[in-house]
Amino acid sequence: MSGRAARIFLALELGLGAAYFLLPDSLLRAAVYCSASLGMVVALVLGARMWRPHHAAAWYLIAVGQLSFTVGDAISFFHEWVLGVEMPYPSVADGFYLGFYPLLATGLLLLVRGRAPGRDSASLIDATIITTGLGMLSWVFLIGPYVRLPALGVSERLVSIAYPLCDVLLLAVAVRLWRTGGTGLVASRLVALGLAALLAVDTVYGLGLLNGDWQIGGPVDAGWMLYYLAFGLAALHPSMVSLSEPA
Repeated sequence: MSGRAARIFLALELGLGAAYFLLPDSLLRAAVYCSASLGMVVALVLGARMWRPHHAAAWYLIAVGQLSFTVGDAISFFHEWVLGVEMPYPSVADGFYLGFYPLLATGLLLLVRGRAPGRDSASLIDATIITTGLGMLSWVFLIGPYVRLPALGVSERLVSIAYPLCDVLLLAVAVRLWRTGGTGLVASRLVALGLAALLAVDTVYGLGLLNGDWQIGGPVDAGWMLYYLAFGLAALHPSMVSLSEPA
């Protein structure tokens, strides 16, 4: 059943991804993209119910976070491609987008606690060093420029800064997850691939907003679809159980 479910999920996601980039901007194209995002939610829930990991709540939290992300996408696409009006910034969609990050981080943190139930000072120190270094880069290229932009209002400035800060939070939790072991697991590698894709496209998105040349529905969306695919396949693989077992 697991192999069949993974193959069906893979085929559906690839098919929806191809259709998304072939269709013109429309309600149908928006529905196709949101379906690909919802496919990850279904895969996460199905994987948790099928394999019954010790910390199943971690996968359900990630699924709820992804559902919030999907709602944000639906609002954005509806404004841009159905109503034909430019989304205000910040908007209700940003609230759903930002709600996604703490839910994903909490789910990953539960996996970390499952693998290292006691004190794990070594991984905490490693995560702090790596996150501080990359956090400084985020400050220089993303956060700092938003702080110095005089044209931004308070709400615009705060939301713009919140996105890269959320990515730094995700990075810190991801480093702790990888530092606790399990890097040889298929599910762990898929989660790593998904997080790498998510952080990369979030960075491109932030730079695009900063430079004023971001457009919804561009080729960068392929990175988010890779994130959906990787996390969904990780949840459907039997090794996902070991991600929350003591290392």
